[in-house]
Amino acid sequence: MYYYLCILFAGSGYKEEWLEGCLQFTDGIEPSGGDCAYFDLSGHPDPSEIAARLAEFLSDASGRPVRYGAAGSKWIARLAAEWEDDGLALSDPAAFLAPLPVECLRPIAPENIVRLRFLGYRTIGEAVSIPLEVLWRQFDEEGYRIYRAARGFFADPVRALFPPESIIERFRFDGCVSNWADVEGALRLLADRLGKRLADRDRQGQRMVIVLETGGAPSRLERMFARPIATPSAAFAAMTLMVKNAFDDTIVNEKTKNKNFIDDRIVKSTPNDATGLLTESQVPPGSPDRTNDGRSGDLKNGCDSVGRPVASIESHCEGAIRAIRILMPGLEKTDRAQPNLLESVPERRRRLMMERIIRTFRSRYGDRSIRPAREVPVPRRLQILREWQRG
Repeated sequence: MYYYLCILFAGSGYKEEWLEGCLQFTDGIEPSGGDCAYFDLSGHPDPSEIAARLAEFLSDASGRPVRYGAAGSKWIARLAAEWEDDGLALSDPAAFLAPLPVECLRPIAPENIVRLRFLGYRTIGEAVSIPLEVLWRQFDEEGYRIYRAARGFFADPVRALFPPESIIERFRFDGCVSNWADVEGALRLLADRLGKRLADRDRQGQRMVIVLETGGAPSRLERMFARPIATPSAAFAAMTLMVKNAFDDTIVNEKTKNKNFIDDRIVKSTPNDATGLLTESQVPPGSPDRTNDGRSGDLKNGCDSVGRPVASIESHCEGAIRAIRILMPGLEKTDRAQPNLLESVPERRRRLMMERIIRTFRSRYGDRSIRPAREVPVPRRLQILREWQRG
């Protein structure tokens, strides 16, 4: 199900830095005019919660309340924001549209709206009653457009147009991730995608923004690199540099928070030997740490085969990583200039290399194949032009 959010800004409209802050919530942002922006929240597990948080973020950033609405199409989402819908536009778009005036059929040409009004259809609900054959006779191909729009079927997806000259990639894990190997594999895949898109568009960039989506608030990492990033290997090196430390901090914090969870699962009994393991008799009967046949140790209940509790970041993954988003804004055209490979070579060795190259050329193509510039004759026209420019 598509979930498109429309935000209407009061006063002088939005600022680009506000929309840039929204990248922590979604990478599908489409500005529209100066007072409206659309957001694609379709990929989120709970888009309604994200919509409320995004609206609150923009309200705090602008210092003014914002109006917002959600639907499966952009034009209906804007109507939901304008008419302060309470969720009907998303669950039943036809019912939401029915009482609205026909002028609210935004995908329809204005002259055809005037004709609908002239024919006596004042609301969208009344226009729904028109058979498709009649609409086709009256409006030709536009009739089918009216038929679908009046029922809320007309598709109008959000286009990721912000930020301009940027590339966005995203990877979502199956559940929560608690080990670096999984994160590194995702970064390598993202780097391959990013490098291919940069090459296809002949672009490079020095700024990278990475958002680590977790069960709690997302972590936003940003860095400006001295050298441009234009290849998969460069992108992977940059991502690894940025994410590794943040990932280590996330997991350490998560393990610290889960310490209480581990302590709560430990049965308060004395171990039977120096190994620190609990015997079967020390686990109370009927305990969730016993299996159905009376043996202790049910992995589903968080214990191993000898009754010791097993804490899993996947089961308590507020701080573990669920998805990674990569943004490279401010892209520029790739510099295709050939680098000077001799700059790093010592001067004496460079002179010997050049002499050897010149001898090879002359032995193959003749003594006059390579000559000093002073021996190359200058046409009379260029000589006169140089003298005229000097004087």
